[in-house]
Amino acid sequence: MIFTEGTIIMHLSGGDVSREERVRQSQKEGIQGEERRIAYESNSPLPSVEPGSVYDLKSYIPVGNSVGKIWAWYFQGAGICYLTSRRIKGEIDTIRMILGKYKFPNPSNLYYRQQNKSYKDIAEDIMPDVLIEDDCESIGGEKEMTYPHINESKRQRIKSVVVREFGGIDHLPDDPDLLGEVSQWHSVTNKNMSKYLDLIEKVEGVRYKVKNLIDRFPANKREAVLFDKWSLKDVVAHLNTWMVHDIDCLENLMRGAEPYWEPDVDKFNEEGVSTRKSKSWEEVYDEFVFLVEKLNRVYRQLPEDLFEVNIWKNHDETAVKFLEGEIRHWEGEHVPLLEKIVNQ
Repeated sequence: MIFTEGTIIMHLSGGDVSREERVRQSQKEGIQGEERRIAYESNSPLPSVEPGSVYDLKSYIPVGNSVGKIWAWYFQGAGICYLTSRRIKGEIDTIRMILGKYKFPNPSNLYYRQQNKSYKDIAEDIMPDVLIEDDCESIGGEKEMTYPHINESKRQRIKSVVVREFGGIDHLPDDPDLLGEVSQWHSVTNKNMSKYLDLIEKVEGVRYKVKNLIDRFPANKREAVLFDKWSLKDVVAHLNTWMVHDIDCLENLMRGAEPYWEPDVDKFNEEGVSTRKSKSWEEVYDEFVFLVEKLNRVYRQLPEDLFEVNIWKNHDETAVKFLEGEIRHWEGEHVPLLEKIVNQ
């Protein structure tokens, strides 16, 4: 059983902003604050809403690659059902429509709370093997979640996986049998991982900010030399070069291997940009989008005990220092330069 809003789908305006900003948007709107007595059969007209906002359910979009992740589980034999926060028939139908629109498996298999029923009542009736939900950060945390309120004897028979609200499920194992072995990394109670998650989410926010600026950049200036000797295409190629490097380093770290140390950073940088000169803008941009999502996923898969381990034996570089350096570089250097052109 997978919760929908906040876990695998979200409001359209949250698409190109950080997870933290999505939480702020949800907190501002109070999307799940209905009275518990609201009736499924209610025919009260829904208020007009701002397009793309938290209340505009018809414009909801998947969080990350949640569709692909759930299909991976489905193809391996996992039964899929969903749980929505919506209680009015029209809104429930809209959530079901969104699941179908984006091709989630079994979109019609959507559960909801009827009058005087709670989330835990539904979970106790269905008794799923695994319950995946977010931490409800924007609406009060644990008191609004499902699993903590399930009867203790029944709770022991359900595997709980908790992800950050609006953070997606891309980082969860592709093998559904491994979901029950998901570490404390995915738990909201792990304070050490919260420290790393906050840093990861800050970096993700910077990456999305850069992506947003790139998307807004004048199309006719993408290959014009505007940044010293580089065009926007070259800048994106430069970012791609270092994301490939960081992914390789982190994957080697997880394998217990030592990656190659680049002795000449400037030469490595120039070669990375040069090898992409013959590629089209679309190819370089598509690589950028792919690498951003992959790097996000790799950091979220990195075990807690590796974040402050030296990646090279003779060099003081760690995953935490990678993250801190990326914030300084992307936000301190690239964001101001891109904003200068975009805001002209």
